[in-house]
Amino acid sequence: MSNDVPRLEFDGRIVTSSRIHSFATIPDIITMDIPAVEYIVPALGIARNTITLWTGADGDGKTYLAQAMAVAVARGEQFLGMPCQQSTVLYVDLENAAYMVQDRLRSLTDEKPEANLRVWGIWNQPQAPQYGSELLLTISKQTKPLVIIDPFRYFHDAEENDSTAMSAVMQFLRALATYGCAVIILHHPAKTEGSTGRGSSAIRGACDLAFLHSFDQESGLITLKVDKNRNGASRTITIRADFEEGKFEMTDAPYITRRNDELDKLEQVIKDNPGISQNAICKHVSGRKNRIVRLLKEGNGTRWHTEQGKHASILYQPLDNSLFPKAGTGDTGHKNPIHDDLYRCSPS
Repeated sequence: MSNDVPRLEFDGRIVTSSRIHSFATIPDIITMDIPAVEYIVPALGIARNTITLWTGADGDGKTYLAQAMAVAVARGEQFLGMPCQQSTVLYVDLENAAYMVQDRLRSLTDEKPEANLRVWGIWNQPQAPQYGSELLLTISKQTKPLVIIDPFRYFHDAEENDSTAMSAVMQFLRALATYGCAVIILHHPAKTEGSTGRGSSAIRGACDLAFLHSFDQESGLITLKVDKNRNGASRTITIRADFEEGKFEMTDAPYITRRNDELDKLEQVIKDNPGISQNAICKHVSGRKNRIVRLLKEGNGTRWHTEQGKHASILYQPLDNSLFPKAGTGDTGHKNPIHDDLYRCSPS
């Protein structure tokens, strides 16, 4: 590759070389080798290289739902009707006591150890990291976990209504996302009615996906309203919550059934034609090309994987099932350990 082509890092990979020093050396975005979107939690549209804002009042079940999701991602299991991409998960707990977290996770995991999940809490030494932590940056770059920060208000000591201060905090989170993490911040609404989150608009503005979380105690239903989505549609998701059993199920979601049917068909085409191109897939299945392309992105990492072909084409390959064994086997098939410091200070 010519030394005149710029050097850029994306998702921890060098995709071009040399520095930008003129208009001519700015890379052509159309021909750059950029990894496809990797959805960690397809049911919610949570992907790598993104920041998700999850806003809801205290006591509405945000933490419980996020913990259930964390376990599903660590195991590569289904969450809300769709399989998650198996990944390491770092849950940064800045509020709860160790015994509370341990009891909850023992219930969610049937008391089985989970190698891909670590909770870094206020009971650890050093305590759970805050904005500016070099160790958190290092872990994120090395491990690329799903990072859940709970709650966001204790992650920084900045004035939340100060847009300049909050922009700096959000830039730090963007650095984690750039390393390949999927970052989720659990936040609280302001006291004003209809609030989409307390503090400066810089918080929401820096996020790629935003949920408004509410809970109806009489019906036992959680509502997640997609308030912002740079990568897809906005919709309202209704979840039936069983807090006693730690179970959460999507209710009245025909679009999930439709998506799963469409993904099944695409998965079969790719299994029958390993290395097939995007254009060839579109010829095999009916439907609008832009929807097929969106579905191909959504299933990447959970149902198939991609590789670069000639002339910047994208080729699709079936997943190697040995990397993603069925739940309960206890072997992830790949090693991606979280920083040793977290192993030493994780609660028993």
